[in-house]
Amino acid sequence: MTTRLRRVFKDLAFKKKLIGICLIVSLIPMGILGIFFYRQMRAMLTERTHTALYETLRQEADHIDGKLESYLAIMDFIAASESVEIALTKDYTRNYDMYLVYRDTVDPLLETMRILYPGLIRITFYSNAQIHPHGTSLRPLTEAFDSPWYEKTLSSAEPQFTFLEDQKTLAITRQVYVSGTKYVNLLAAFVDVQSILGAVHTAFEDDFGFLMLDRQDRPVYQCTHLHGDRQNPALSAEQLLSQNPPKDYVVQTQALRTAGWTAVLYRPVLEIRAATAKLVCTTLLLVLFSSLLVFFFGAKLSALVVLPLTTLAENMRDIENGNYPAPMESDRRDEIGRLICAFDAMARQQNHLVNEVLYAKIAYQKYELRILQSQINPHFLYNSLSLISSRAIRSGQKDIHQVAQLLSTFYRTMLNSGKTTVTISEELDNVKSYISIQQIMHSDSFETVYEVDSTLLECKIPNMLLQPLAENAILHGLDNKETPGIGILTVTCFAQGDDILFKVMDNGSGMTKEQCQNIIRTDSRGYGVKNVHQRVQLYYGKSYGISFHSIPGRGCCALLRIGKTCELC
Repeated sequence: MTTRLRRVFKDLAFKKKLIGICLIVSLIPMGILGIFFYRQMRAMLTERTHTALYETLRQEADHIDGKLESYLAIMDFIAASESVEIALTKDYTRNYDMYLVYRDTVDPLLETMRILYPGLIRITFYSNAQIHPHGTSLRPLTEAFDSPWYEKTLSSAEPQFTFLEDQKTLAITRQVYVSGTKYVNLLAAFVDVQSILGAVHTAFEDDFGFLMLDRQDRPVYQCTHLHGDRQNPALSAEQLLSQNPPKDYVVQTQALRTAGWTAVLYRPVLEIRAATAKLVCTTLLLVLFSSLLVFFFGAKLSALVVLPLTTLAENMRDIENGNYPAPMESDRRDEIGRLICAFDAMARQQNHLVNEVLYAKIAYQKYELRILQSQINPHFLYNSLSLISSRAIRSGQKDIHQVAQLLSTFYRTMLNSGKTTVTISEELDNVKSYISIQQIMHSDSFETVYEVDSTLLECKIPNMLLQPLAENAILHGLDNKETPGIGILTVTCFAQGDDILFKVMDNGSGMTKEQCQNIIRTDSRGYGVKNVHQRVQLYYGKSYGISFHSIPGRGCCALLRIGKTCELC
């Protein structure tokens, strides 16, 4: 995997490498700072949550203690009231007298306490004295036998605090000692839990849990506001009080001085992480924005470095393809500037050497052609052909006269007074003379068709381009024709864009694909097809020259492509 990544990095463009390096170099410290900042903020928020929980729980514990102390004070006041003691111990002779005591003494006292303390639901005396029950103020002791607070109240001299089963009511109970009597009297104040613990439910707006434990660490009250119970389950007393509490929670405990209870407040750590989510998003956005800035400025700055290298690489590619661009100039004094200057000097020298070789090769080709042409003495040849023609006319030999005339035309256009360029019209006259001679030599065994664009007749081209193609078509194509019918040689000239195309087609024996590929590579005696192909490429470039297309047994087509707009035209 590492080798593959290294290979991909090596194959990247230089500009992409620079941008990638800028991104990596900038993102690594940003990422480290972001992680450090996030961890520090989370630790700080966790510490603040511990402090907030501690302060909240301490305030709630003081509030609960204050409430409980006020209710105990009420009960102490009622239990110490002389009028209440008289009401509970007096021997009544008439029920009406008992009613008057309850109405005028007990009920006003209890009702006043309930009005002063809205959280007080009711206050009830439970007694086994010989008195009649009266509303909720006085009830027989037997009604308290099944109450959860009865046994512990009866067995203790201390006030007792008991949450009823519905968890909505708190029973504060105590014994009322009346001197000189054998009766059992219990005083019970039933308080709305919300008046004592209501502030706990609004301590936090989000997830938290609250647990109240008695002196034996048994849960007596619990409320939870946990969202998503699977992620944040409520904790038990054993989990909260263990030596290794759950790490996913922040836990604080506080003892209540009045009731001897222990209040426990806990909150999931996920809530702290949720509080940091906004911070994380902000950090990620900053990192993303910084990355975009680094990418933008990295692309802009890398262009200053890469642009000269890109231009240098393009020039190298052009030179590799044989094109020599304009010289490069650079005022840079760094390594890239020195490299550009060195490459420019090398390109100039190479261009100079190539031109020398090219001109030398062209000159050599011209020299070869002139040597070939100089092998014939023009004046002697023309005089000889004129003598043969005149004597043929005297002897009535029209065929000999025609051949002599054609030969005279052929060599006159071929030699062209030593010039190497002719018009297309002159080149066609030359090839027509040659083909006519061949027709006479072949007893008119083939026909010739000419299709020439007349607008091209005055365009100049190198001489002796078509005759070798016509010779090849006659000698290797039509002479070896095996199919029935007369042979047909077609010479076509037309324009295609900025190029001029010549086609020399025959319906002779044709060639194989390998023969078509080798014909322009093979040296032949005299002035052959290969020589024409090389001359054309020297004049016009590598994209020009001769190509052959043939079907064995059906014929062959030689396609010659030259440039229309050139220094010859």
